[in-house]
Amino acid sequence: MKRITLLLLPLALAALAGCQDRDLPTAVSALRPGAPARQQVGVPTTPGSIVAWGDDSYWRSYTPSGTDFTAVAAGFGHGVALRADGSLRSWGDDTWNEVAATPTELAFTAVAVGEFYSVALFADGSLYVWGENNYGQRNTPSGSVTAVAAGYRHIVALRADGSLVSWGHDLYNQVRDTPSGTFTAVAAGGRHSVALRADGSLVSWGYDADLLVSNTPSGTGFTAVAAGNTHSVAIKAPPAPADETPPVISLTTPADNATYLLGQVVLADYTCTDVGLASCVGTVARGSAINTATAGAKSFTVDAADHAGNLATVTHQYSVGQAAQTITFPAPASPAAYLSSFSVAPTATSGLTVGVSVSGVCSRSGNSVTMTSGTGNCTITATQPGDATYSAATPVSHVVAASKLAQTITVSALPPSAVATSVFTLSATGGGSGNPVTFATQTPGTCTTAGTNGSTLTLVSAGTCTVQATQSTSPDYADATPVSFSLTVLSAAQATSQLRAAVQASGVQTKVRTGLLVTLDATLDALARGQTVAACGQLDAYMGLVRAQRGKAIPTVTADAWLVEATASRRALGC
Repeated sequence: MKRITLLLLPLALAALAGCQDRDLPTAVSALRPGAPARQQVGVPTTPGSIVAWGDDSYWRSYTPSGTDFTAVAAGFGHGVALRADGSLRSWGDDTWNEVAATPTELAFTAVAVGEFYSVALFADGSLYVWGENNYGQRNTPSGSVTAVAAGYRHIVALRADGSLVSWGHDLYNQVRDTPSGTFTAVAAGGRHSVALRADGSLVSWGYDADLLVSNTPSGTGFTAVAAGNTHSVAIKAPPAPADETPPVISLTTPADNATYLLGQVVLADYTCTDVGLASCVGTVARGSAINTATAGAKSFTVDAADHAGNLATVTHQYSVGQAAQTITFPAPASPAAYLSSFSVAPTATSGLTVGVSVSGVCSRSGNSVTMTSGTGNCTITATQPGDATYSAATPVSHVVAASKLAQTITVSALPPSAVATSVFTLSATGGGSGNPVTFATQTPGTCTTAGTNGSTLTLVSAGTCTVQATQSTSPDYADATPVSFSLTVLSAAQATSQLRAAVQASGVQTKVRTGLLVTLDATLDALARGQTVAACGQLDAYMGLVRAQRGKAIPTVTADAWLVEATASRRALGC
């Protein structure tokens, strides 16, 4: 009996809520890392030293020294303190190894104390219990815990997901009646527990003497809870101030000062916001069509009220009528050549069809415009007269200047060379103006042009003959770019030498080719001595040999070409 008597006084003094049964320990609330001051075990804002008073049967002489303690808890006859480095220090009664079994890790963040046991919370959320284990207090649950509270011989913990778990002594259903749900704080008394739900309400379970469970306050607004041996206490937030804030109305559609089209479908869009919203009513329901059936000024109003009687009104003005439209008409390229065509495709912002008209030197077929002259201007105008919904658009016009069509001259081919005195008839095709192509010699000492449009070309003397072809302008066509062409005018000797080279390179029989070469060499020798008559005689002999072998030793085509060249040389000599 002496041991019990000695423990009565410290028990009564240590219980923060008041202890009435000598067999019951101090009630200890849930502890969290950095727990706020509302919990029964104080957590100082800065580390400090331990101070104890009261019955010294177990405590005072063993109170630890130091100034680095951050939390402390007291049981029936022992105490436990948490240092800033995460280590624990126990002292006092060691009957159940309350002191000797104190863990030595440096990883704790909170501590709670029952009658003859202690429980500490690791930084990783796991728990460690030491001391008495008669009711399975050391059978800690798995999973992460954020807070723990120790009762007489039972323990209750708050898991990381907000649920509760209890274990230990269950005589009064301290364990089996543990409630489900989401909680933010928990406290353990002698033989009962009390917890704070996430919605601010309270729940108690376990021993119901003195109506510990039955008289648990109803309602919400509680912010903290603590449990004594045979009573519980809680802090309740003051009532919210009277609501004097009217609802907030957001009226999106119709927009204020907006203009809508006749018959346009415009759906009302608005919201009302208030914590106690009672009503939110517009001219028409949200999502219904506003009035666009007639033209003119309109208004749309939304009225809102909350349960505190606060009112709000928002009104937007809008109008209904024909909408404006504009024409988009990119300017065509200017100038545009005679007979060229291009497309025009003006559009209106209304989506209505745009009409196109033309005037001046152009014609239109659908969206295609064709230039009908090489001079003057083409005016293209786009119009949209509107309809019941849209007013007429402003016409858009573009002026395209006409330009003359280019002309190109193509000259018929001439031989690259010819013997002097040769005569050619020149020909060429020109542009669409219909004007003739005219030829003019650029080297009158070598060749001459005469006849209609200069089309008769006469080679006068050896050298290079250059002729230029031109075609003049018309109202629709520009001057053609002049075309110059040249040929080499050969003397009789040059032509004969060229002919000899052709014979020499031919595949004619050697005997026949030798005879031909002999006469050509004799011609060139006579020409070198200035003996024109002798040269003419040798050319005649050459031509006789070619005619004799035409179609025989000499292919017909080759023989005819050689005869033409020899004839030209004779003509150049005046034979």
